[in-house]
Amino acid sequence: MNAEGPLIAELVVISDGFVPAAREGDTGANHLISDCADFDGNLVGLLSTAPNLTKGEVALFGHLQRARINRW
Repeated sequence: MNAEGPLIAELVVISDGFVPAAREGDTGANHLISDCADFDGNLVGLLSTAPNLTKGEVALFGHLQRARINRW
C-alpha cells in the first residue's frame, strides 16, 4: 500500500461490460471499478490532461491498453 492506497495489480473487462480490478495481494479481481464505456472515457480524459505527451507516448499507451487489459 502506498500513501494513496493500495495499488491496482489487475484490470479485466468482463463479458457483461464491467471492469473489476484486483489490488496488490488480492486473489482475483474482486473490486468493481466501472463499466467499460466509463472506464474508456476516463482513460481518454486522463490522456487529455497531459498535453505534453508525444504522439509516440500516446500510441504506446494505446498499445499497452490493448495488450494488457483483457476483454472477455
